[in-house]
Amino acid sequence: MLTHLRWACLPVVAIAVIASAGCNTLKMGGARNARQGDWLVDGATNGRERYVNVRVQPPLERVWLYNANAGFGTGSPLLYRDAVIVGNRKGELHAVEIETGRSLGVKNLGEAIEGSLLIRNGVLFATHAWGKYVLTAYDLNAGSMAWRVKGVPFETAPVAVDGSLVAIDVEGNIRSFNIDTGDSLWTTKLGARVTVKASPLLLGGNRMFVVSDKGIGFMFDATTGENIWYTDLEDPVYASPTANGDQILVPTTRGRLHSISSSDASLLWTFDRRNETIRFASPATDGSTVYVGTSSGNLFALDSSTGTVVWQFNGPDAITAAPLITDSHIYIGTMGRMLYGLDRISGHLVWDIKLKGRIKSAMFAKEGELIVLTEPRYVYGFREEAANEDSL
Repeated sequence: MLTHLRWACLPVVAIAVIASAGCNTLKMGGARNARQGDWLVDGATNGRERYVNVRVQPPLERVWLYNANAGFGTGSPLLYRDAVIVGNRKGELHAVEIETGRSLGVKNLGEAIEGSLLIRNGVLFATHAWGKYVLTAYDLNAGSMAWRVKGVPFETAPVAVDGSLVAIDVEGNIRSFNIDTGDSLWTTKLGARVTVKASPLLLGGNRMFVVSDKGIGFMFDATTGENIWYTDLEDPVYASPTANGDQILVPTTRGRLHSISSSDASLLWTFDRRNETIRFASPATDGSTVYVGTSSGNLFALDSSTGTVVWQFNGPDAITAAPLITDSHIYIGTMGRMLYGLDRISGHLVWDIKLKGRIKSAMFAKEGELIVLTEPRYVYGFREEAANEDSL
């Protein structure tokens, strides 16, 4: 059950927009165990496949709109015990009731949140792009700080492995912390003048894939910091990679999407648009098909074993956010403020709607519901229309 620390933090409700009440309290009572279907990391899984086998049948209707006061990073919202949780660039954590859009509390951490959030055993971990503190562990159930770290900032998401939290700072250092205390465990430097824009990817066997903005890919043992292999993709990488079994799908800013083997870094295939001005967004995959958007407004469905095009959707606006795959549809957002629902098999447009801002962040879905973030500050709650629900 979700509770407030004080009744004074009840939300202020406007006619069209549910806004946070402005109090600096976020406490979620109850057991620390997550529920089935909760999203505790960006994209629901460590591999960031962004595929959830739930029914979200368009057309959808907007059932609430929440004002989160500031913009968001590229990752998806999280879901923890019926609360949608987002972090913004003002350093605020917002918890929103998924059913109604009511504020369940706001906590200002004081430092900008750029990387995706992570929840483990009821504790939320946030990296900060600048400020006095660069890493925060916040106990959602106690409503208090567990620990904080000062030092070099982080722009990307952390990963949790065994009893540690691992993150990459803006100076190219991989840093490991005790997940319970925040004490430093080890540090590994990627190299001189190495910058990382893409979040690390946690794979089976406690392996962690890291790719620099210049396209140098590294595989590390996330428990020890030992380097396993590295490869040069020869293309800049800014968007986060995705796992697909043994494949690592790496989007680049030079019109190419690379698929490499996680075991030995061998190149499996490259999808090349033959236009180096095109940027690929983070991909999504259901195992057999890879879906990826581009700055030119195209969404491609690719055969995951060969990289050949199965179908493509041609839109008018840049796609910079990762797609979201459900049981029968795929949802994409654009910089032109459009939200599209496509048939997953054919790519045919089924439904669309124009929103209040650009869609630069990944989405979240559970059965019958879709949560979308837009710039400069909004969280949308969509639900299947009543006629769709009645047809079940």
